[in-house]
Amino acid sequence: LGITKPWQLVFLAIGLPGLMLAALAAVAIREPPRRLDAAVATGTSGPGVADSARYVWCNRGVYLPLFVGMGLLSVFSYGANAWYPAFLQRVHGFAIADAGLYLGLTTLVFGILGSVTAGALADRLMARGRRDGQMLVPMVYGAGLAVSGVGAGLASPTWLSIGFIALGSFFSNTMLGCIVAAIQAATPRNMRGQISAFFLFTAA
Repeated sequence: LGITKPWQLVFLAIGLPGLMLAALAAVAIREPPRRLDAAVATGTSGPGVADSARYVWCNRGVYLPLFVGMGLLSVFSYGANAWYPAFLQRVHGFAIADAGLYLGLTTLVFGILGSVTAGALADRLMARGRRDGQMLVPMVYGAGLAVSGVGAGLASPTWLSIGFIALGSFFSNTMLGCIVAAIQAATPRNMRGQISAFFLFTAA
């Protein structure tokens, strides 16, 4: 690899497990059988971008809350990632290394915990007949994220402020899986690629 700096080693350490999991997935996970779409079977062209955009607009009651909500979540996440380290240093007296360690640990622990619980909760709601479970969970978690974000900035005691930050990590890393699943479930198979591209455009 040549001469590497410590920050480069961090990226290597993070990326290596992903490569190992990708190799394991390639061997262990079987591709499910797929049915041909009608357009493929008949040799006709599928829906175009305009058709997909028209479908989104006709069903905007479903798509717009998901698209806009994910866009707002991205704004919050980018802002928090850029602002929280300086906030912890300037307001609560953290050293830069301590701020990074705390934010990293809260994301690792609470982010993973929140993602797993959100998916499980959405699945449980749908199993009980709530077909909107994949949308209901992001709504509730979005409200929790709003409270956590405001509380983190306004709470005076350090323990309370960093508690809100940790709680925000729980909520902010939960919604993406449910939102993506809701979009896939609401979208016809022959439009999923294009409408997913619309979603990623708003989420970025």
